[in-house]
Amino acid sequence: MDISMDSIGNRIRERRKELRLTQTDMHRECGITSGALSQIENGSRVPSAIAFYSISQALNCSMEYLMTGCLLYTSPSP
Repeated sequence: MDISMDSIGNRIRERRKELRLTQTDMHRECGITSGALSQIENGSRVPSAIAFYSISQALNCSMEYLMTGCLLYTSPSP
């Protein structure tokens, strides 16, 4: 499991592209400037917890997935 900023940035970029979102789309969705998002995707900037949460919501995935690359499953409630 790789939790470096480079790997987190790569997962953010890959998921964004998978959803066919531009950095401008992400700015509109979560308020992060294109420049800041570019730095996060390149691993040269660490997002705040709030920005990281906003990114995960815009990408429709968990923060855990962005951090670890692992999909977390929970059992359905009885």
